Amino acid sequence: MKRTSTIASTLVLAGILTACSSSATHSNAAPASSVATSASVSAGSSSMPANTAMPANTAMITIKNFGFTVVGPITPGQKVMIHNEDSEAHTVTADSGNAFDVNVPASSTATLTAPAKAGTYKFHCNFHANMHGTLTVG
Repeated sequence: MKRTSTIASTLVLAGILTACSSSATHSNAAPASSVATSASVSAGSSSMPANTAMPANTAMITIKNFGFTVVGPITPGQKVMIHNEDSEAHTVTADSGNAFDVNVPASSTATLTAPAKAGTYKFHCNFHANMHGTLTVG
């Protein structure tokens, strides 16, 4: 009889611990997911989901296959996101003056601040002489 009582007590205790463990897992699961999402967004994800729409006023330079694609419009002083899809590091460096010079590690993102003065700014990659682009600020 004592053995049956001990087994029953053990099973009840195991059930309670399992229930507590299960509820703790559920209560921690959502915040962990939220934290991971927030961290990946704030850190600048190295890849962007295909179904993510960019806000209409987002200025962006995409580096892909050793070429630049600029999406605007770009206003003076605006933050411009640079997304490097290549497996090598690049720079976005103004051809003349020091308007901007940004290192963009492989498969990552960076930002630059558009010049405060409207105009056309030609730029290049310091690492790859054949890479050129134009940033039009208006």
